[in-house]
Amino acid sequence: MSRTGIRCAPLFASLALLACGEPALVGEECVDSADCDEGLSCFEHEGAEVSPVCMADCDLSATRRCDEGQVCTRATGTDRPEDLGVCYLGGTTAVGEACTGNLECEAGAICVDTGDVQACFVACDTEDGAACAEGETCAPLEDMGTNGFCQSGA
Repeated sequence: MSRTGIRCAPLFASLALLACGEPALVGEECVDSADCDEGLSCFEHEGAEVSPVCMADCDLSATRRCDEGQVCTRATGTDRPEDLGVCYLGGTTAVGEACTGNLECEAGAICVDTGDVQACFVACDTEDGAACAEGETCAPLEDMGTNGFCQSGA
């Protein structure tokens, strides 16, 4: 159902968007960024039921964690400004599991190589560490300002 209560027949994503007359919201299918609501962009979402989908834009120079807990990730392969990221909706690799890149990790997690292991860890801000569970600290990421990851121990 659309946000107005009218059911749209999704014959094709672009036709459905035109038939509904409303821009797509976060997580909704899109063809390109023009289909998305203001402040959102259309990106591939690996492993999702539908792709591409609309995701919120974010400022990489100012935040690592988005308002809804997703990770602000660099939008590679685009002509966007370097500091304009996307609040990535997350992949399928759970926190603590091995990974090879950030797009694999579930929402709110990043892929970190600690020297002992390369795995998904919860992303955090070293200034508050609020995302970390009890017994974890927000360890800083090298050359990433206040961006960090939740690590067990002190």
